[in-house]
Amino acid sequence: MINAGYLSDERDLVRLARIARRSYEIAEAMGAFSSGLVVPDDLVSKPKDDAFWREMVRRYATTLYHPCATCKMGRVVDSDLRVMGVSGLRVVDASVFPHNVRASSLSLSLSVVTAI
Repeated sequence: MINAGYLSDERDLVRLARIARRSYEIAEAMGAFSSGLVVPDDLVSKPKDDAFWREMVRRYATTLYHPCATCKMGRVVDSDLRVMGVSGLRVVDASVFPHNVRASSLSLSLSVVTAI
């Protein structure tokens, strides 16, 4: 498991909560919500203050990035993508890429799979 440390800096949480709140206010003003904001049961009765938005960000903020370049070839896996020191295990995904890519890693990962 990779822990990227998202929201480990309180300033990031505060900024994202502010952005979420403002985005909601804009969308609401435009009439974008036909049935309101979907809120977890335990937060329904809470005021939509800074603490509310921080909790919403903690629960729902995510990334679209795929971890890449986390299993260095030659150190973690060999040239056939076998995990060094572990019998019968290969890494066949974007983690064996030497660098992060600027596009979806799916097609490249599929190429790795078909090469093995």
